Parts: sequence; structure tokens; C-alpha cells
Amino acid sequence: MASLGAHIIIAGQNELKGVSAVKRICEENREAKVEFDQLNLASLQSVRQFVQSIKRRGLPLHILVNNVFRQCYSAHAAYSQSKLALLLFSSHLQQRLDRGGFPVSSWAVDPGMVDTSLYCHLFTTARLARTAIARLLFRSPSQGTSTVLYTALSPSLEGEEGAYWSNGCTEMTSPNTYDPQLHRGLWDSSCRQVGLP
Repeated sequence: MASLGAHIIIAGQNELKGVSAVKRICEENREAKVEFDQLNLASLQSVRQFVQSIKRRGLPLHILVNNVFRQCYSAHAAYSQSKLALLLFSSHLQQRLDRGGFPVSSWAVDPGMVDTSLYCHLFTTARLARTAIARLLFRSPSQGTSTVLYTALSPSLEGEEGAYWSNGCTEMTSPNTYDPQLHRGLWDSSCRQVGLP
């Protein structure tokens, strides 16, 4: 994104990692417009402060990439539920955008099994096993971003309705993801939790 001239704001809780990422990007591309802003997604106050900061700067928002799953309090069940919620929310958001006539696409993207710190919450035996096979079966973080970047940047997808993407192509999802009651229930619950009408 930086090499294409995008003004990038990396938002995250860990300032050390964020500033380090900015430094690496700028070392690779001296013309890069990239910065870090503190954002704790577990705090609505932090989210609102971040939004106000962006609004004050008057920067246009063309692409938003959400990548959250910091704690896996129940490794498999919580991960599966969060993926279902992502698909439901993304699909319902696309429906609302379509009804409002907004030329925006909402994509749900699965990067696949990526060798990141996400798995540090596994119990010891599973963590050791993961370390042993990660190099053989898992993607590197840069490989894991390929589908995310494709859906965010590909001109061929402009004007297309959002869908579920995995491994560089659209895929069918489970019947639950098409349930209108689940769509609406998750949307309404999300609005209540963040204090929106």
C-alpha cells in the first residue's frame, strides 16, 4: 500500500510494535506516508478518541482493514465464533450499504493459517507442536496478507458486492452466515454495546 502512494495509519495498542512497523516501511520506501496512532479496541473511549483524531485531520478514508483476535480465551471455540461474527457482520454491512446506495464494498477475508503470535495462548503441548509444523504448513505474515491486499487494492473488484475471500478466491460459507435473524441480532447487539441507536 505504501509503495502505491497510500497514506497509511497503523492503529494499535502496542506502540513499540507500531512504531517499529512504521520504521521498517519507511526504510523500504523513503517516500512512504505512514504513521502510528494508539488505539485500544477493547476500549470504546479509545476508539472514539481515535475517530475524532482522524476527523480533525480531515483525511479521506478509502480502505479500512480490521485485524483483531488478541486473546484466545478458548482456543478453538472462541476463534470459530469470532469468524462467524465477522462473516455475519460483513454480510449485513454490505446489505445496509447497498440499501443506502453507497459505493462501498465490505469483504470478509480469511488469511489462512499464518505463523503469528496469535497462537501463543495455546496450552504448552499444542504450542510446541505448532512450532514444529509451522514452517511446513503455515504461511508467513507477508504471505497471509496477500488476499487482504488483493481485496483492498484490486481495481477489478471495484463496484463488486462484498463476499468471503480465502486463499485468493471467493468461497461459499456455512448456512448460518445467510441467516437474516443472526445478521440482525449481531448488528443490534453490536449497536447496543457501543451505544449507537
